[in-house]
Amino acid sequence: MQTVFFSTLLWGALVLCKGAEQIGSQHICGGSLTDTFGKFIYSNKKTSHKREAKIDCLWTISLPVNKVINLNFKFSRMENQDNSCQYGYVRIFNGKSTSSPLMGTFCGATEKKSVTSTGTFLTVHLYSNYTVSNIGFYGVYSAVDSGTEGEGECEGKSVEQCQLDSLDNQLDNSSSMTPETLLNVTLRAVDLLSQWKEEVGEKQIGVALKIPEKLASALVKPTRTQHSSSITTEKIEVQTFAIGPEANLTETLQLKSRDNILEIDLLGIAKNNNGSAAVVFIAYANMEDVLKARLFKMDNDTIKTMMSNVISASLPNTKNTTLPKPVNFTLRHLKVDPEGNLTCVYWNQSRWIVDGCELTETNATHTVCTCNHLSTFALIMQTDGPPEDDSLLKLISLIALSVGLLFLALAILTFILCRWNPKVSNTARLNLSICLFLAHLLFLLVQSFLSHIQKHKVCAVIAGVLHFLFLSSFVWMFLEALQLFLLVRNLQEVRIIQQEGIHWGFLLLIGYGVPCLVVGVSAGLVPEGYGSDQCWLKTDEGFIWSFLGPVCFILAVNVILFITIIGYLWFALAGRNKEISQLKDTRMMVVKAIFQFIILGCPWIFGFFVNNSKVLEYLFLLITSQQGTFIFLVHCVLRKEVQEQYRRWWKNICGSKDVSESSHSFIMSQTATN
Repeated sequence: MQTVFFSTLLWGALVLCKGAEQIGSQHICGGSLTDTFGKFIYSNKKTSHKREAKIDCLWTISLPVNKVINLNFKFSRMENQDNSCQYGYVRIFNGKSTSSPLMGTFCGATEKKSVTSTGTFLTVHLYSNYTVSNIGFYGVYSAVDSGTEGEGECEGKSVEQCQLDSLDNQLDNSSSMTPETLLNVTLRAVDLLSQWKEEVGEKQIGVALKIPEKLASALVKPTRTQHSSSITTEKIEVQTFAIGPEANLTETLQLKSRDNILEIDLLGIAKNNNGSAAVVFIAYANMEDVLKARLFKMDNDTIKTMMSNVISASLPNTKNTTLPKPVNFTLRHLKVDPEGNLTCVYWNQSRWIVDGCELTETNATHTVCTCNHLSTFALIMQTDGPPEDDSLLKLISLIALSVGLLFLALAILTFILCRWNPKVSNTARLNLSICLFLAHLLFLLVQSFLSHIQKHKVCAVIAGVLHFLFLSSFVWMFLEALQLFLLVRNLQEVRIIQQEGIHWGFLLLIGYGVPCLVVGVSAGLVPEGYGSDQCWLKTDEGFIWSFLGPVCFILAVNVILFITIIGYLWFALAGRNKEISQLKDTRMMVVKAIFQFIILGCPWIFGFFVNNSKVLEYLFLLITSQQGTFIFLVHCVLRKEVQEQYRRWWKNICGSKDVSESSHSFIMSQTATN
């Protein structure tokens, strides 16, 4: 513990350090204090021993990382009651030096006030010229650990609560603060609320809204004519306007803050206040994250969303605050063209209410609210609650996806075992099946455990993986169509697709590189676009087009390729023998590729309309879930080469079983004979 004694009997100050035992004392004026607990004691009484000099000392309190400093004044009486701070004062700065933000100036009769630093440093400046005699001050500082109970006035409180209480206490001494200091206090209060670890209560919100009003009062200066001022920061914008008896204002006043507009009859208010009146208009950047839309209580079960910044209007230093005419607030929408019912609300201690406010006009970007009083206002949008879970749709989805996964697994196994036959298997078809299998399997697992992962970051990661897998499926479908186009154009043997066509390494680079690039760019530009309620891409602000855009492009290119392929077959081969085996195989491959394109690609067109039709939703689910079934039937079951291969495998399995049974029978008979 460090104890700093200031006395008029001493030239400077007495610092007493105490540990396990007293280690001595010295007279100093200023210095660095590093203990986690200490006291400041200063006597300002005149004595016959006092030297005719002044005291001007500066101390810096520094603490370890993750601690803040709470300085609590048990009493402070440097001067008389006038609070002029001309002859003696204590100033507290939130940092390492006097250039740091000023937290407060204490000189008059101040009882039990405290300040709390926002970091690990606090600067204390003591000044006295002994002109005015009073008892001095007594302060205690202590380190407050983040997440633990503090000392003294902070005992049992969180760090945030302790700091907010300190800011509230400073307001009582606001007459000695500069507007810049009040602005720092305001910004700190807003920061504290946005970082609050617990539910923000009525008291905390009340303090946070009271601080800007103090700032507004400090900005407004008496005037005979008219005067305006403004403060703009990243988090708050303040506009003030004051008029006096000689003002030349002739129409309704308009103030603009963060693209929100206040229209008020300030002249009418001034007539009721001896010709003088002032108004302050404040717009906050992130206060809607604190005064949440769910605090708007309604009987109906709707989803509530903040649709504007929180704004505030008041009449500082004005006795008669009755409004001769209603005021108009033009609020800018946070989201263009909102889809829902908009409501003008104002804050009443602990919740949003609508009394005295009504919506008079709205468009895609702004809404006009007319109110008969001044307060803190916002715009809230109400939409219908989430639809009830469709148990039938979930059951169908589970069964259909499971069946599709089974046939996809059989198709992949067949393609791997028949990789020697290019008529059955090729690189594009195998990788297409693998991507679809992984995408459908992940989608099935996500839907089964959605309630457990919906609110976690893993949901956004899963959305990114699904984005990559589905895009890869479409790219591989395009590559298969491209290879078919090259085959038809050159009329070569089917096996040339593997041997002399596009190299398999280049196919892998395109098949997985392009989707990876699209997902990487999308995540880099709009990282918050991943992780909807269904762990898919969010539809707001058009982010879904990072998937639909490439898909539509691939589908369009495939249509062009198939039209070109059909043209080659129709015109270039018209004079040839239609029974040629190569031509028959090519035509069959084209037909199968076109059907594959229809089954794999076209159902996604239904995705644009599933929200408007239950029938289309079921149709989309059934077709997309059975893509694996279609691939297995067309490329495996209906191909003669695969049928023959299945028969050979079956004979081998059954043959091995017959041989095993015959051997077993022979051994048993030999045993019986012996």
